[in-house]
Amino acid sequence: MRQGRPKADLTLTVDEIGRLQSLALDPAPGSQAALRSQIILDCAVGLTNRDVARRLGVSEGTVGKWRARFVVHRFTGLDIPVHQSNPYLGGRPKAELVLTDHERQALERLAQPGSAPDQLVLRSRVILASAEGRTNRQIALEYAVAEHTIGRWRARFLKNRSEGIEASLG
Repeated sequence: MRQGRPKADLTLTVDEIGRLQSLALDPAPGSQAALRSQIILDCAVGLTNRDVARRLGVSEGTVGKWRARFVVHRFTGLDIPVHQSNPYLGGRPKAELVLTDHERQALERLAQPGSAPDQLVLRSRVILASAEGRTNRQIALEYAVAEHTIGRWRARFLKNRSEGIEASLG
């Protein structure tokens, strides 16, 4: 018979498993990213909080905290700082997106709330953030858009420039 409070289901995607496994292999002694990632991986295979705590030498409360935070917030809930050296945290380097003065002015106008349909405002902000050198992951977290969507919008802009933003709305 099961004891204790019921826990929310923790199911991982293949991509999440890969990211967590990569983080769990961090060789730095005392790496918080490695520990938190291993907690999530162990919980996802069905181990109890008690078993995970014993296996990793942490308290059951610590396991419960990181498990619950991951269930609700996924990777942002793990409080892992972004390091450009780790592609799973900082994102892979992208081709530099350089805007002309005319493009920047047009995007800044479109990025103003109420200046255009909401999707066009959002896409304009995404392109401006890309031009500032931010990664797809950082932009996705800020604007609550899927990372692959940011990549698609960015690629479309690189290919079609300004026309790529408006053409993609249809």
